[in-house]
Amino acid sequence: MGAPIEPSPKRVRPLASKDGWAITSSFSVPLLQPEETPTLFDTLVHRRTRRECEPLALNDVLSLLQFAMQTREFGEGDNAGRLRKVSVSAGALHPIEVLVVSGPEVSEPIIYSDDYDTFGTVQFSSPDCAIDQIDQLMAIAPQAKGHLMLLVANLRHVSQAYSQPSSLLWRDGGAVLQTFSLLSAALGYAFVPLGPTGSSLLETLVKPHDDYVAVGTGIIGKAPIRADDASV
Repeated sequence: MGAPIEPSPKRVRPLASKDGWAITSSFSVPLLQPEETPTLFDTLVHRRTRRECEPLALNDVLSLLQFAMQTREFGEGDNAGRLRKVSVSAGALHPIEVLVVSGPEVSEPIIYSDDYDTFGTVQFSSPDCAIDQIDQLMAIAPQAKGHLMLLVANLRHVSQAYSQPSSLLWRDGGAVLQTFSLLSAALGYAFVPLGPTGSSLLETLVKPHDDYVAVGTGIIGKAPIRADDASV
């Protein structure tokens, strides 16, 4: 295996805004307000990947997603287009977007917009192919009965600031997956990261443009209460 191609920053400021998805409907959910959570240290030490779960209420899933992906601070002036969120991101670009593509109460894929702090539904270009891809992904962890999430990265957005930026998308995708894992553990939920990136599922969606890359999939649900749950 050869050495990875290293990205190099460009001197481009400010950045153009992200491309928008074709939204068929939009809505908001209550903000996440947990009553009591463990310390960060306890969460790090006791986090476990649970490969079985029961569905959460959709609003609980979306509230967690919003907390993880919400913009905490917008860059101004020369830093326009750069954001601060819970997870780290190369150049503070945060190109990762997350869709809830299946699960109870999900009739169309749901995407969170960090520009408007709201949710919207998008469409499948090939619904039958999408169902087939979803079934294949859910079969990887058949005891995980929760909602399926797809992480996608906007390569075009990162290309404004970096040459050869592909490796940055994978790094950012991993950071977001870890954020979901830790946040789920803190709330007593189960998050099951899956092996496939979801590239075939991404191809069944109506995207803003073709420079999107699938960088991860996972299932989120309610953690089972048992002592011998599978973990890694």
